Amino acid sequence: MDRQLANILDFDLAWRRTQSDQSHHAFVRHPFECELVDSDRANWIAAIRAQIHAGEFRTGAHLLVDALKPNGAIRPGSYLRPRDRLVFTALLGSAFPYIQSALAWAQDRVDFSYRLAANPDTPRWIRDSMGGWRRFDTETLRHLESGFTCCSLTSLATTKTSR
Repeated sequence: MDRQLANILDFDLAWRRTQSDQSHHAFVRHPFECELVDSDRANWIAAIRAQIHAGEFRTGAHLLVDALKPNGAIRPGSYLRPRDRLVFTALLGSAFPYIQSALAWAQDRVDFSYRLAANPDTPRWIRDSMGGWRRFDTETLRHLESGFTCCSLTSLATTKTSR
């Protein structure tokens, strides 16, 4: 990472996204992590930016975590330290408008689960998943009622009974 990268990454938006992700999508939540960072956020971000600028930023070790799923299944996950999460989120955020543009054709058409926010500058970049599932139900039933004889479902279940 270098000076140019350090200057283009939006760490303030990345931190708001990190907080949003912690509230809605995280496997592990430290009860005071965000509050601790917020107590000196400007200096914390400045130190990380300076490390990137100087080419000295190194990611830390991550912790493997298991998130329980229904029926005793386990989803493997990883806990990144806040500074690594911030940099990862900032990097992904810099590419988000391009990702969003490339995937726009599939949103609410074939991809109903983790739909991307319409506004690329919003902290909550993943929309509410239940709206997507409801749309999936509607589209599935519409196709079945229009003459399709079957519907292929991949790694998910609908809330309505299949016909």
